Amino acid sequence: MHLTRFLADQTIATLKNPARIGLVFSSTGARRLRAMVENSFKLRNISNDWQQDGDLKSRRYDSYDQYVKHQRAKVETLDLGLYDEKYYAALTDRLRGIELGTIPTAGSVLCLGARLGTEVRAFIDQGYFALGIDLNPGTDNKYVVTGDFHHLQFADSSVDLAFTNALDHVFDIDKVLGEVSRVLKPGGTFIVEAVRGTAEGKEPESFASFWWKSVDDLVEFFNKRGFEATLRSRFAFPWGGHFLCLRLSK
Repeated sequence: MHLTRFLADQTIATLKNPARIGLVFSSTGARRLRAMVENSFKLRNISNDWQQDGDLKSRRYDSYDQYVKHQRAKVETLDLGLYDEKYYAALTDRLRGIELGTIPTAGSVLCLGARLGTEVRAFIDQGYFALGIDLNPGTDNKYVVTGDFHHLQFADSSVDLAFTNALDHVFDIDKVLGEVSRVLKPGGTFIVEAVRGTAEGKEPESFASFWWKSVDDLVEFFNKRGFEATLRSRFAFPWGGHFLCLRLSK
């Protein structure tokens, strides 16, 4: 069941970072711990059954509403700690390392599943106009608005770049790619930070809803849907994965 997996994920995270124990004694840590406990019981009926579709698979939900409740709960359990600044620095390095001409050096960026907006800040500080959407952006978030990457509220052909590191939280990958294709300008680029798949030694965590055997399989899937990989590189933080620039061929 989801509850078992959730508790296992939290235990592993604490073993990797014992300082998390001390957070319990702060007001923020105590609040987050309560949210984790409350959500773990609220979501105990979330299934760990997956529907396989070739080299890709999706978590089985009773309804789309159950999926939304599952994903909205994650931000309340996040132990950000130093994550925000570390991820900001890591993503900034990745963006600066992109070969000139691979993506526009300025323009508009839509960040999907942006949570508290670290990636939005990184793009803004590189000279882009950037905005994030998330099912649960929290309160007083000036970088991220409420939104669903299955049903984007933005105009056709309106953004130069789309970005996500939350592809493993998708409910319907075809619908998401359809929406990304719709809002991207012709020849626009979808930047995806994709975690390693099952065949590469990584199992889906408790809030994952979409998974793959390998990043190669994911890239092949994108190619079949009109996205050409123009750049691919490996990274280690916040998890081992691949940085993909996927140009929309239309």
